[in-house]
Amino acid sequence: MKEYLEDEVKSVCEHYGIDVEVLREYEFYPLKATIVAGALRLVTDRQTVFIKRSTVANDQHLHAIFEAVEGLAARGARVMRFLHTKYRDPYVIHETGCYYALPQLSGRMPDLDSPQEFMAALATLAEWHVSAKVKHGILYQPRRVDLTYEWNAARAKLQIYREYALEREEPTELDTRYLAIREDLDRQVGISLAKLRQIPYEQIIQTAVQRGHLCHGSFVRQNLLVTKDGLYVLDHDHLYEGSQMIDLAHYLHRYGAQQSFDIELCQRGLATYESIRPIGQEEWRLLEILLRFPVSIMRVLEWYYEHRRDWEMEDFIDAFEDACHADVARMAFRRHLFGALVDEEPEPLSIQAFFAKYGEQKMVFSPPGPPDEDENERVQLFTTQSILRQSHEFLTKNVKDETVGLWRPASRAYGELGSAKEKSHKNQD
Repeated sequence: MKEYLEDEVKSVCEHYGIDVEVLREYEFYPLKATIVAGALRLVTDRQTVFIKRSTVANDQHLHAIFEAVEGLAARGARVMRFLHTKYRDPYVIHETGCYYALPQLSGRMPDLDSPQEFMAALATLAEWHVSAKVKHGILYQPRRVDLTYEWNAARAKLQIYREYALEREEPTELDTRYLAIREDLDRQVGISLAKLRQIPYEQIIQTAVQRGHLCHGSFVRQNLLVTKDGLYVLDHDHLYEGSQMIDLAHYLHRYGAQQSFDIELCQRGLATYESIRPIGQEEWRLLEILLRFPVSIMRVLEWYYEHRRDWEMEDFIDAFEDACHADVARMAFRRHLFGALVDEEPEPLSIQAFFAKYGEQKMVFSPPGPPDEDENERVQLFTTQSILRQSHEFLTKNVKDETVGLWRPASRAYGELGSAKEKSHKNQD
């Protein structure tokens, strides 16, 4: 190995935060190293591999992911298996983190604007779901399936965004557009919450966990690879146990929107999914509710008000308009698909009752700093952390021991799903 290349590799490893000792565990002696999509890409004289620092909290969690991936591969799913170290370990535990290695696979990301590849990805998701089974419960994460808390937090955020838009001396164009639809958006979120209370959501989740159902947690274009052998599913760091309808709904919200929720195409896609991975009656009702929540518009508002995207105002306006158009198409698709279930829309908890139940309507805002003279700086309203803190404080204030669906206040430790069962009868009002 040439000395200047060795120094370059060491520099890249230091930048990634990995000790070269981890490479020696795998007997990797790279000629070149680069950081690609959060992983360290190493080119050796024998192969090209990726080493990734896992985002999970501990080695027990990582081992559960390894076992899940092994199970997926054994059942025929197209996934990348972990490479083993010279000691036959599937990962390395080091003081700088937990690492695992994967071989490089030749291919390309799918074009999910293409109807054919949109359908192929839905079929792959169904195959992955059928193959994804666990028994130990380590991958169960209550927060990932806690839709009631997530949607209550979204409703609180809508109020935070409204208050800030009204307090601004010169509202931006997006402020004005948001305020024009805020009441309808709040109603959509409120109805989603009300419908969630009408189904046995805890029981659906408990049944899924008991059956060992796994969700991928990040089934997006960047984690898919089109190869000569078919579509591969990558990055299993976000696995969790729960209803696979959550995975399916996330895919449809994200990529059905790119197809303008074309009714015929999305129906054929769901039929393909169901022919591989049958959908139960209660799961069907849950999917209808999941597709009711206005994901696209909420995502753009979070990008803007929580400064998750460093965009010009015109870019936010374009994204907001696209999200509004997708929202109309989503509602039409949902009505066509679910029929009578859509007609059974309950009255949502009014905004006044919502604030009376979960907190006070008056909010205290804490922008990250004094406004700059530059308007581009002035529209940077909140950090994500401050928004989340305010919504958590808002939801938990004045809430005592009640639970709503799976919701537990942020200050309370998350217990087993069954711990809320005794109080669930209180949540039917």
